[in-house]
Amino acid sequence: MKQQGNWLPMSVLPGIRTTFTHDMTFMERVLNPLLTLWPYLSYQYNVIPRFQELLQKFFPNLPPLTTLYWNSSLTLINSHYAVDGPMPLLPTQVEVGTINAKKANTLPQ
Repeated sequence: MKQQGNWLPMSVLPGIRTTFTHDMTFMERVLNPLLTLWPYLSYQYNVIPRFQELLQKFFPNLPPLTTLYWNSSLTLINSHYAVDGPMPLLPTQVEVGTINAKKANTLPQ
C-alpha cells in the first residue's frame, strides 16, 4: 500500500506476524515496528529482485516491477475491517477480503 502513498502507521496497526491486537500496550507499540520491519525488508531486498529476474526472463520489455507498483491506479486488499480491524485507506485502495464469487448462471435467451 505504500506504493500508492499510504504508509500504514506501524505504531497503531499490529503486524501480521505478531500476536498483537489493536489494543496494544505501550511496549507492544514500541516492538511492533521492529517486528514489522523485518518482513518488509525481506520482501524489498529478497522477493522483489527475484520476481524482477523472473519477469525479465519471460517479459524482457516490461518496465521494472517497482515502476509498475508505483504507477498502479487501484489496489485490491485481501482484508476487511470487520475481521482485520480498521486501517486508514486511500480511495484507490479497496478491501475485498469478504467477497465471494459464485458460479455464473447462463443468461436467458
